[in-house]
Amino acid sequence: MKPCDLTQRQFLQSQCRYYNGESEPPRSLPEGCDLMWGYERNWVLWSLKNDPVMEQFQRMIEEFHLENKDGDKTPLTMKALLLNRYLHWSGAYAPIEEALKHFEKWYMDHYLIRSTNEERKAYASPIFGISRHRMGVDGKGVTTLVTFMGCPLKCRYCLNKQCHEDIYEEDGRTLRRGIQMLTPQQLYDIVKQDNIYFQATGGGICFGGGEPTLQAQFITAFARLCPKNWKITLETSLHCSFDTIRTLAPHVDEWIVDIKSMNADIYYRYTGTNSAVHQHLECAKKLLSPDKVTIKVPHIPDFTTEEDVRESIKELRELGFHNIVECNYTKQETRITK
Repeated sequence: MKPCDLTQRQFLQSQCRYYNGESEPPRSLPEGCDLMWGYERNWVLWSLKNDPVMEQFQRMIEEFHLENKDGDKTPLTMKALLLNRYLHWSGAYAPIEEALKHFEKWYMDHYLIRSTNEERKAYASPIFGISRHRMGVDGKGVTTLVTFMGCPLKCRYCLNKQCHEDIYEEDGRTLRRGIQMLTPQQLYDIVKQDNIYFQATGGGICFGGGEPTLQAQFITAFARLCPKNWKITLETSLHCSFDTIRTLAPHVDEWIVDIKSMNADIYYRYTGTNSAVHQHLECAKKLLSPDKVTIKVPHIPDFTTEEDVRESIKELRELGFHNIVECNYTKQETRITK
């Protein structure tokens, strides 16, 4: 699934009361809400595919003058879907005016029975790896690495090519093997088992991927659940907006930034994406303490020379960054094509 598709799916899920990207109804649902969960899941899938059924719902909105009242924020196409189901199961034989009146009561009693709380509004994000008990590779202390699906770059020697793969099987509903769709609370419930190690060593959670800044809302929601002395680290290309960095800044303790190269031509040839490294680092300078930022400058076979690396380091120092480390990429032949 492309990053834009993932963002759209998450936006649609955020408008649902019961469906949050799960493959099957979760046990935490209120009794009797499995049916509503299923309607919402279909609404998300049909919306993503621009299914013709959505045109039918749009016509129902106009024909029956559907609207929301008293602060109800249900998307009207969702409300039309529920009306369609109500008429099919309960109101098919009543005059339409009477059926619409009874539908509003049914809608209130059977769909709006649970207010959307903060946990269910939080985006569920696709995660393909949770690696525990890491030392010395993701900052200080014992760390758990959490890797997200999705990345805007298409690096030639990408180590985690699976982050570019589709999240779901061909049916569009079943998560591919090895991928979990988790909310911040669900992730916290998994990783808190290592709380004693995090607190004793000054470690915590490192978010990688893929590109973790695509999941800024998830990370900020997760950080609010954690003990204050858990360290939150990001391993990122920093290919994101000023607003994203500003959103994450209060919650991230350490930024490990892999710049690929400060040379725009090398960056484009290696990532398949136009470089905005200078702009992104300027944003970071305005929002982050230099002590929180570690810049990785890689030696990339067939792409950078020793002189290229030295020039990148020089430019970084001129920008005011002093925590700079060199690393080596391993040449791989498989190119990311998606």
